[in-house]
Amino acid sequence: RRPPRSTPLYSSAASDVYKRQTVQILQNKLEEGEEMIYGQFMNFFNYFCQIGGLRAVNNFLALSSPKPTTALRLGLPQLALILEPFKGIKKIVNKKVAAELVEAAKASSLRIIQSFDEKDIKEISKDKLKNSLGLLKYILRLSYSDEEAERIAITHEMHMSIKFIQSPILEKRLNGIGDIKWMIDRIEKNTKFPMRKEILSPMTDLLSSDLLANWIIDEKILTFILNENAHPELIKRTAYTLNFLAKKGKLTSDILELLWASQLERHEDIIIVVYETIIGLIEFLTVSQINCIFSQIEKIPLE
Repeated sequence: RRPPRSTPLYSSAASDVYKRQTVQILQNKLEEGEEMIYGQFMNFFNYFCQIGGLRAVNNFLALSSPKPTTALRLGLPQLALILEPFKGIKKIVNKKVAAELVEAAKASSLRIIQSFDEKDIKEISKDKLKNSLGLLKYILRLSYSDEEAERIAITHEMHMSIKFIQSPILEKRLNGIGDIKWMIDRIEKNTKFPMRKEILSPMTDLLSSDLLANWIIDEKILTFILNENAHPELIKRTAYTLNFLAKKGKLTSDILELLWASQLERHEDIIIVVYETIIGLIEFLTVSQINCIFSQIEKIPLE
């Protein structure tokens, strides 16, 4: 005869023991499954290489072009999709095979970045770009040291920042200026909190203040921003970069002249932004630079 419905079929204590045993069994099976999956992945990758799969990938990366006129059109997001399956092969692949894939990926990514045009800049989002470059850095570590991979990634980030700043689209140009601000913040936080870079990444000091300041000057970044068509928001956000250069003693008279010339015969909004930017720079300027600015002010006709 069935027991009353209110009567449990087994005690709650026995139920708890049974549940704990079941969880333990599942955990054991999961661990065994991970080992089995790892072995299956290794066998699959070996077979993939035997039938020429990796060679085909390397050849595709070598032959593909970022130019839209070619049949094999490849952008950074597409490159990331191709490389995604190879993230976990470091433990199972020999150095030669890894190096071949890494060099093909590195060369392909460089070609893509160098040939980025206005259409590419317009279509790609910052999130996609960040994810693509992040995955590329992961792939580079299959063959390169962490320091070398980080150095290559920083170079790619700098190249892309220039592409964005040169874009005719205001939003993209602001993104490029934002990239430089992010680099400055990264440097200053590591300088202010030296233990931070060891906790987050031992390689974050590869991007030094001298490297960034010299790059801004050598690549003439500010000439793309401070010109006769400068937007007030561009100038306003560039003040952060100008302050950084001034603090490091890298703000040249040529840059100050660019800043001053950007507001000549312009709308009042531009003039106000430039004057406010100069006021913010005063405490970091040399006496000769301050005199240079006053000489420009004296040229303003009195009404």
